Amino acid sequence: MGDHTVLVVEDDSSIRALIAEVLDEAGYTVLLANHGQRGLHLAQDCVPSVVLVNQRLPDMSGLEVLERLRCRPATRHISVVLMSGRSQQLADGTPGADRVLPMPFDIDVLLGHVDELVMSSVGSVA
Repeated sequence: MGDHTVLVVEDDSSIRALIAEVLDEAGYTVLLANHGQRGLHLAQDCVPSVVLVNQRLPDMSGLEVLERLRCRPATRHISVVLMSGRSQQLADGTPGADRVLPMPFDIDVLLGHVDELVMSSVGSVA
């Protein structure tokens, strides 16, 4: 895909739809997954520039998704934003995450994180 592709791994359909709409309106190509395993498959197959992943998923934690992304050569460079209601706890000990986004989140903050991470990934490739 391209440098402007964002994968959203979120089990709540309303949150997933909201994030997709905002990112789409901002010009991003958006991929959606409702559980961790599907997210990992999409990340491997499509290699987005950013993955937004909820810490609490039905099949595995967001930290597990993050660890698996970091272990695979094709996905270890992807920027990851971990979304969590327990952000302070995670911020102190989340090796590998590029950002931690507290939930509930401000949509402008989410978009700011994505914009910055996409720009930094484009800059590091150039």
